[in-house]
Parts: sequence; C-alpha cells; structure tokens
Amino acid sequence: MYLLAKHPEVQEKVLCEIKEAGLDKNATNSSGDAMIKNLPLLKGVIREALRLYPVAPFLTRILPEDCPIGGYNVPAGDILAIQLMVNKK
Repeated sequence: MYLLAKHPEVQEKVLCEIKEAGLDKNATNSSGDAMIKNLPLLKGVIREALRLYPVAPFLTRILPEDCPIGGYNVPAGDILAIQLMVNKK
C-alpha cells in the first residue's frame, strides 16, 4: 500500500486493471489465485513490493562443506546469513 500511495500513477493503472477485470465489486466467485492471473500489473506490483521489502530480512543456511567467499574460507558447519534487503536493491 505504501508503494502505491507513493506512486499514484501506478495506483491508478492497477485500479483500472481491477475494474476492467470486473473485480472492483464484491467478487467472491473466484479464488485469489484465479483472480491474480487476470491481473498481471497487480501481480508485478506485489512482487516488486516483496523484492524491495521482503517479509524475512535474511536467510540462513548451514554450510555442508567449506566455502570460499570473497577471499575468505568459511568452514563447513558454519551458519551463513544472507541479508535480502541489501542483496536485491
């Protein structure tokens, strides 16, 4: 919602797409998945919002084997954390 409020021109296009698909009224006859297939712009807006502001701030993995990263050797068994917000901007 924040990004749509920040970009009213995109908000207007999304609203037009929803109206053209006939979903601006109480559409209860379709599942969310079925509805979103007919709304490519809305789907793109949602994906971009999740790319910029991910639900999880980072992912963690336990390294199964030694791994060289940026000239450093990270030993097997160490926990590697990847910050998603830094990685995708």
